[in-house]
Amino acid sequence: MFSSTEKATQKRAKLHNKRLVLKTIYDRGPISRADIARATHLARTTVSNVVTSLMAEGLVLEVGQRL
Repeated sequence: MFSSTEKATQKRAKLHNKRLVLKTIYDRGPISRADIARATHLARTTVSNVVTSLMAEGLVLEVGQRL
C-alpha cells in the first residue's frame, strides 16, 4: 500500500513527464514516440503511456508513420 507521500510523488512524476513530453512535441514539432523517449530520457513505455493520455485529452494527434 502507498503512503500519501508516495502517492503525491507519483502524481508529481506523472505531471512532470506529461509536461516534458508536451514541451518536447511543442519544441520539435512532429516527432516519433521513440525520438521523444531519446530526447527526454524517459522509457519508451512511459512516453507511449503519456502520449496515449494526451491523445485522449485531445492535446496531441498521431499523424502517421515516418518513412
